[in-house]
Amino acid sequence: MKKNSNAFLKIIQRTIPLLLILPQLVSASEVVEQIVAVVNEEPIFLSDLRRDELFFGVGTGEPLMKQVQRRVDHHLLLHEAKRFIPEPPSEQEVDLELQKIQRHFKDKPTLQDQLKKTGMDAIELRGLVLDRMWVNTLLQDRIRFFIFITDEEVEQYTVQHPNDFPGMNPEKRNEQIRAILASEREKIKTNEYIAQIKSRANIQVYIKDRD
Repeated sequence: MKKNSNAFLKIIQRTIPLLLILPQLVSASEVVEQIVAVVNEEPIFLSDLRRDELFFGVGTGEPLMKQVQRRVDHHLLLHEAKRFIPEPPSEQEVDLELQKIQRHFKDKPTLQDQLKKTGMDAIELRGLVLDRMWVNTLLQDRIRFFIFITDEEVEQYTVQHPNDFPGMNPEKRNEQIRAILASEREKIKTNEYIAQIKSRANIQVYIKDRD
């Protein structure tokens, strides 16, 4: 009963402040601040997807359901990161990431305007950046660190894709092939890892793709 009460309180805490600025966030026919999923009794809102897209370029152009699933995955990975990576990214590292985000906007006032429209401030954005960096550290320690691409795999890829690197220096070609194979393997291993986490998680999704 206590867990249910805590989950309800989190929903109220997120919803009421955004209702106060709802006219800035929605059109007449669309309610932006709605719950799209609940993960282990913690709500995920439609505005979370909007923020992912606006500030991190995540989910742009994807179907809504895929965006929701991506956010659910991030939520689960973040929980794992806080369990197994006790030391969060440093303030300096977060500052550098924030500078990268700033460069995607014309100037600081433009960024501040977008923060206001999504119901956030600079401190909350910093928290989102920290969370994403924390997850990245987890993936580095649990996934990328164990990925090794052999010379035989590089040679096999070269034979199977003879026209992909015309006239390229062999050393540079092999470097690109290793990056391609490592990326593919990371995706597979990450999906396997997330599937393991999901097997012991409580997830409800409350939205379907729009036509």
